[in-house]
Amino acid sequence: MNSIEQLQTWLENLVIAKPDHGVMRQVQKNLNLLCKTDGGLGKLEPLLVKLAGMQRTLNPRTKERAALVFAADHGVMAERVSRFRAPDSLHMVKGILLGRTAVGVLAQRAGIPLSCWDVGLRGEIARLPGAVHTLHRAKVTQGTRNIAVGPAMTGEQCAEALLAGCRAVRELPEGTKLVVLGEMGMGNTTIAAALSAVYFGLEPEQVVGAGAGNRNLVMKTDVVRRALKANPVHKNHPLDLLTALGGLEVSALAGACLQAAAQGFGIILDGFVTSVSALTACCFKPGVKEYLVASHLSPEPGHRRVVQALELAPLMELDLRVGEGAGALLVIPLLDQAVALLNGMASFTDLGIHPEK
Repeated sequence: MNSIEQLQTWLENLVIAKPDHGVMRQVQKNLNLLCKTDGGLGKLEPLLVKLAGMQRTLNPRTKERAALVFAADHGVMAERVSRFRAPDSLHMVKGILLGRTAVGVLAQRAGIPLSCWDVGLRGEIARLPGAVHTLHRAKVTQGTRNIAVGPAMTGEQCAEALLAGCRAVRELPEGTKLVVLGEMGMGNTTIAAALSAVYFGLEPEQVVGAGAGNRNLVMKTDVVRRALKANPVHKNHPLDLLTALGGLEVSALAGACLQAAAQGFGIILDGFVTSVSALTACCFKPGVKEYLVASHLSPEPGHRRVVQALELAPLMELDLRVGEGAGALLVIPLLDQAVALLNGMASFTDLGIHPEK
């Protein structure tokens, strides 16, 4: 059985349960009884209701949790869409493993196990003395091809990357409640912009942003335009779309979203790239959307459109563009505090207070 057949079998058998709406209604009632104004916890209230529904409990938990970072290189870097070089993806992954990049520091500080999955880096990482996070080797191929001139990969390579994302989630410890998603791959905001342009039928100018610091947006926009012309695909065919315009880490992220939703995990998205990957997962299985949490809104113009399409309310807007999964890790303490409020606050009645109705 080749990878496309394996993917089809997996998707056919993948069941994503609907959240428990009875639990969700009861948690909202419980929130309304707490000693606060109606809706006083703002965006935290629908978030708590959502967590309760996906976990099917009146007392949702944020532990245990894990972080997954998928890494790959992109052929479109030949078009100089980033001020960084293609080999810098490999260097950054080493930094992640050593706990020296944003996501590496935050995961270590929070005590959250972080696994970095190499699904398509050019080059190999040998034994890394001093590593504090885990490397998993699941390389499909040494990076993708240049989308400005043709398809990023073959259908079998795309399917293999999707299945690698599934495997990464399946290997998480029993009892996991939340999975934080991140990525590393120089040039991948160009990939996210191209995918977004197809999903929303927009011109490249409407979705292209600076990414990791591109100062020539006109050139980057032109690259996306050329990619769309070289790869005419339809948004309703997600495997074809990922094959033509995607990345290996983007495909793996989509696979991780699908499997995480099937296992009932809350999926904490980071920025533009992880969000586009989640949108792609929803094209395979719409039920994924019920398990997504948007950590923040980045300055990338396409990101806002993606979170709106997913009907998500980002918890922060800090103009983050660091990627890696750092923004998603930043909201973990907020989620912890939100759950503590739900489970620990008294009601007005408990305090002898009887507000007018």
